[in-house]
Amino acid sequence: MTKWIRFICNLYSPGLLNGVGKRKAYIETAVRNELSIPGSGGSRHAVEQVLVVASGYDTLALRLAEEFPHVLFYEVDHPATMAIKRRAVQFYQMSDEGSIDFRADLTKTSLKNALLTEDGGLDRYDITKPTAVVMEGLTMYLHEDELLNLFNSTAEVVGPKSTISFDFFGW
Repeated sequence: MTKWIRFICNLYSPGLLNGVGKRKAYIETAVRNELSIPGSGGSRHAVEQVLVVASGYDTLALRLAEEFPHVLFYEVDHPATMAIKRRAVQFYQMSDEGSIDFRADLTKTSLKNALLTEDGGLDRYDITKPTAVVMEGLTMYLHEDELLNLFNSTAEVVGPKSTISFDFFGW
């Protein structure tokens, strides 16, 4: 089955799978650099939390939460997507300690509302902390005004020295 999927992807979009792999590696490296302890050869500063917007079925937050237990990881996505992901996490017996999910339809609510009002977020998410924000595989689905609104909404929920990693394919 994997060979068939690769064949179809390469037939209709040559290099797609290779590009996705490189994108994922680049973004994960960027987040890891922001999680490094200052003075250890990593980034200038370490972020205190990671926010993955429209996390989908990606396991970045789950994987890094095990490696960086002093950092909180937040994932925001549609309730249906998060429900499927949580079932998969349980089925494969993955640890979800250190990763907090917010189920929100970002087409109907702002990121700020999702983080600060949904599921008691006000008690957990801290908008004053330096945050590494990840928006991977998302921007190509948004119109220009939606993307600008998302970036503005993101700026409202992160502290000083925060970073953002995203991909962009254009309109």
